[in-house]
Amino acid sequence: VAAPYASAEMQGYIGGGLGFNGIASDVVIVAPPDPTENTTFGKSNFTGQIEGGARFDTPDDIIYGIGLYLNPFTLKAHDANDNAGESATIEIVDMRGLVGEIGWKLGASTVAYGKVSLNQGRMEGTFRAPDGVIGPLTKSFSGVGFGAGFRQSLAGNMYLFTEWHHIMGSEVSMVVEDTTYNIKPTLTTGLIGAGWTF
Repeated sequence: VAAPYASAEMQGYIGGGLGFNGIASDVVIVAPPDPTENTTFGKSNFTGQIEGGARFDTPDDIIYGIGLYLNPFTLKAHDANDNAGESATIEIVDMRGLVGEIGWKLGASTVAYGKVSLNQGRMEGTFRAPDGVIGPLTKSFSGVGFGAGFRQSLAGNMYLFTEWHHIMGSEVSMVVEDTTYNIKPTLTTGLIGAGWTF
């Protein structure tokens, strides 16, 4: 039973892509004695990532993979200004994660795949008022993700890919004077890129 998998061919890979990212954040604002406020804010960003790992090509046209990714871009999650000297900027930086994938060959050079991920990043908030600046406040968060994509092999061990990746982040809390912001981010990214196997 294990014989087909014992003959799986392992290939390393490295690649990268560019695309767009949307961040939607559920926010609970606690500022006693005022009532608790629930709101949502969102932003879109140009983004990209680099990735690398290993894939295992089995004789039954199924490809398994494991890898790491790093997003070197700063992603803006919120940017508000009341034009009276008060503003708030929240950004997400250092997004990275561990990815597992399973793919199915649709032909000699095309693979459709699904992926799951464990992710980590940092949220940085800067709050400005006429009497000063608070921040940047930094909080780490984690999250699980899932996605899907297609790969098209080319000559010379090169391939092109397009993929979609959705991450559900954990809640972080930022305290600004007497107000607590409980923020739970959700990130959705679409990429087009290229990679090489070796």
